[in-house]
Amino acid sequence: MLIREMNFNDISSVTELIKEVFDEFMSGDYTKEGIKNFYEFISPPSLRERLSSGNRFFIAENGDIIAGVIEVRDNSHIALFYVKRTFHGMGIGRSLFEHALKEIPPGTAVTVNSSPFAIPVYEKLGFTRHLPARMKDGMAFIPMRYNHNN
Repeated sequence: MLIREMNFNDISSVTELIKEVFDEFMSGDYTKEGIKNFYEFISPPSLRERLSSGNRFFIAENGDIIAGVIEVRDNSHIALFYVKRTFHGMGIGRSLFEHALKEIPPGTAVTVNSSPFAIPVYEKLGFTRHLPARMKDGMAFIPMRYNHNN
């Protein structure tokens, strides 16, 4: 498994991966408006814009297959974190998270707006619920925080 920075050539494949995982595991917690908004958020033009503006994206590759992706905004917020179903339970998410942490300054409170589905994953990584569940623009999420001390 190779973890590397995403480049512009990866954007379409990353969008497909995220959409596949989202549709299978998370879309049920979103309204129609929320699904539309999420699809816009992961569209190739949106990913391209965020990559150009300095967001950090790391992908895990298994051969020529992109198995997972994590996006970090402002060196402190996880904006996207997805692992393809066939690679669940193999430590890929943890590896992506640990790789991203190397780029985040120690002492930083790392935040994420977790989907209800992903709460157990984030808790295993050491995140705690920070605020009550919310709904914004048709998207359900739970604000969580991780204290990066190393």
